[in-house]
Amino acid sequence: MRTTTAILVLSLGLPVMAFAGAPEEDAAGQPAPLELSLEDAIQQALENNLSVQISRLARQSSTFALSAARRVYTPNLVLDTNLQESLSPAESQLDGASQNERDNLNYNLRFEQQLPFGANYSVQFNNNRLATNSQFFTFNPRYRSTLNAQVAQPLLQNFRADPQRRQIVVSQNGERQAGHEFETSVLDVLRDVQNAYWDLVFAIRSHEVATQSLELAQDLLRNNQVQVEVGTMAPIDVLQAQAEAAAREEELILAEEQIRQTEDALKALIRDPDGVGFWDGAIRPIDAPSNEDYAVDTEDAIRVALQRRPELRSQRVQLDTNQYDVRFFRNQTLPSVDLVGVVQLTGVGGTQLLREGFFGPTVETIPGGYGDALSQMSGLDYRDWQVGLSFSYPIGPNEAHANHAQAQTDLTRQRETIRQQEVLIAQEVRTAVRQVETNRRRIDASRVARELQEASLDAEQKKFEVGMTTSYFIVQAQRDLAQARANELQAIIDYNKAIVAVERAQGTLAERSRVTVR
Repeated sequence: MRTTTAILVLSLGLPVMAFAGAPEEDAAGQPAPLELSLEDAIQQALENNLSVQISRLARQSSTFALSAARRVYTPNLVLDTNLQESLSPAESQLDGASQNERDNLNYNLRFEQQLPFGANYSVQFNNNRLATNSQFFTFNPRYRSTLNAQVAQPLLQNFRADPQRRQIVVSQNGERQAGHEFETSVLDVLRDVQNAYWDLVFAIRSHEVATQSLELAQDLLRNNQVQVEVGTMAPIDVLQAQAEAAAREEELILAEEQIRQTEDALKALIRDPDGVGFWDGAIRPIDAPSNEDYAVDTEDAIRVALQRRPELRSQRVQLDTNQYDVRFFRNQTLPSVDLVGVVQLTGVGGTQLLREGFFGPTVETIPGGYGDALSQMSGLDYRDWQVGLSFSYPIGPNEAHANHAQAQTDLTRQRETIRQQEVLIAQEVRTAVRQVETNRRRIDASRVARELQEASLDAEQKKFEVGMTTSYFIVQAQRDLAQARANELQAIIDYNKAIVAVERAQGTLAERSRVTVR
C-alpha cells in the first residue's frame, strides 16, 4: 500500500516538501501538526473507537450469558433450620397433659441438581427434635430423621431437548454471533479509518493544489499590472486577472475548511473521547496513497467473501439456532412420559419412656438420642421406595404444535435470508472490483491529462510572452491544469479507497491491515 511521499508529490507536480517533517511550531507560533501514519491511526482506532468498544462489551456480555445458561447444571445446596416453641390449652384427655407444651427444632439439608437430557434429582436429609409434656409420646425428646432421594427422567418430551439445554445452545450460538458482530464492527472501523485518512490526504493535497493555483493567478496578476503600467496591455486584462485571483482565493478558503472537516472525521474515529483535547491540534498524514497495481480475480474474491464475511457467518450461526429450534419444538409435541423413582429411609430415636398401663406413670427410662435415629436410618430398618411413570398429553392441537410450525417457518426464512445476503455480497464484491479497475484506468488517464495541461500552460505562457495570446487563455490554461491535478489526485485516492472496499467486501481487511481481531 505504501509509496514514498516524494514520488507521489512529484507525479502531481506539487512541492516536494509538502509532507516533509514539520517544525516544532509554525510561523504563527501554533503547535506543530501531529504526524500520523495510517498504521498508527488504525491502532488508535482499535483502542479508542466507541463502536469497537461497544461491540467488544457486547461480546463479553454474550460470554457471561452463556456462562449463566450453563449454571443450570450447577448443584444447589439448601440448608434451613428453625426453632418453634408452643404452649396451648388441652382440649381433651387425649392431649396427655393439662396444657400442651412443645419445643420443635428442625434442621434440614437439601441437595438438588438438573442433569443433561432433561433428568433431575434431589436428596433431602430432614431432621426434627420434639420435646413435649404429653404422656402419650414414647420418645421424649424425640429425634426423627429421614433421607429422601428422588429422580425423574423424561422418556419422550424433554429427552435430550429440554428447555435448559436449548437455552445453552442459544447462548452458545449467541456468543458466536457476537464474535462475528465484533469482527464486523472492527472491519467497518478499519474501512472508515482508512477512508477518512485518505480523505484527509486528499484535502491537504487539494489545499496545496489550490495554493499553487492561487500563486499562478497572483503571478499573472503582477505580470499584467506591470505590462499595463508600461502601456503594453489593456487595463481589462488586469481586472480579469484580479477576478481570477479572487476566485482562486475562495477555492483556497474552501480547501482549508475541507481540511478541518476531514480532520474532525478522523479524530472522531481514532481518539479517546475521555482524552484531553479531543478536537484540538492538526493532523498531518505521513503515508502517501499507492498507485501500484492491485490484482484481484472477481470469482476468487466472491468465493473468499462467501467464506469470510462475518455478517454471513453470523447468519449461518442463526441458521444453526433455527435448525435446533425445529428439533426442540418437534420434541415438545411428544407426550410427556417421565420415569420417576423415590427412595426414603426413616429413623426415630431419643429417650424412651416406658409407662405402666396406657396412662400410667413412667416406670423406666431408656436413655437415647439423635444417634439412635441415624442408626436406624443407616441400618435400613425402615424404608420406602416407589417407581412409576407419569404421562400427560393435551387433547387436540396445542401450543407446541404452533411453536413447531413457527420454527419451521423461521428456518425457511433464515435460509432465504442467507441466499439473499450471498447475492448482495457477490454484487458488492463485483462492484468493488470494477471500481478498482476503473480507478486504475482513471489514474493513467488523469496523469496523461495533467501532463498535457502542464505542457499546454507552458505553451500558452510562451505565446503570452511574445504577445501571441491574451491573459484569458492563460487563465483558462491555469484552471484546466488545476482541475487536471485535482482529477489525478482524486483518482489516486479513489483507487486506494476502492482497494479498501474490495478487502472489506471479502472480509480480509483485518489481515491486509495487519490487525488481529480479538
